[in-house]
Amino acid sequence: MEKRRKHILIIIGVLLVCALLFFAWLTFIVPQIRTKRIVSAAKNGEVGDTIHFGDYEWQILAKESNRVLIITTSAVGELTYNDEYEKVTWEQCNLREWLNNTFYNEFSSDEKRLIADTQLENKNNERYETYGGNATNDKIFLLSLEEANKYFSDDSERAIGKAWWLRSPGNYELCATFVYPDGKVSTSGCDVVCEGG
Repeated sequence: MEKRRKHILIIIGVLLVCALLFFAWLTFIVPQIRTKRIVSAAKNGEVGDTIHFGDYEWQILAKESNRVLIITTSAVGELTYNDEYEKVTWEQCNLREWLNNTFYNEFSSDEKRLIADTQLENKNNERYETYGGNATNDKIFLLSLEEANKYFSDDSERAIGKAWWLRSPGNYELCATFVYPDGKVSTSGCDVVCEGG
């Protein structure tokens, strides 16, 4: 009986060690492998290629030095630009806060280390001369009106089947610009309380 008990304790001990090793492998090794794959895909990918990062597929828009600008290939939610119908810029809107807190925190700590701070100029809407707001420093951001035209050669490249927000103001400060589901860019925008992608 005592011998059998020792065998059971040894088996339990071995199972615990295996469980701890598996946990360590999942916790420390898998994220490092995943991070290396992400870095390699971004480094070796070309503009227009897609990569997997976090729980999303992203398209490479631009590369310079050791930085890569990527955009999701689908909407990450249907959110308003701002919760209240009020004059607002990108700097002040609720969507910016959500992207840089709630959405950002969906990434693992290893993935977060790969997301660089980006200094953004928030230009006025040239067509309507609507104030664009102060420069911001963001980890995750929407494209501007100019960037939506710069990084996509035509509407079909911007089309994702849903409308998605841009960070630029619309024809007045209660509106933000967006991209229609078919990829056309709205320079006049939509009320900041409309839902978008």
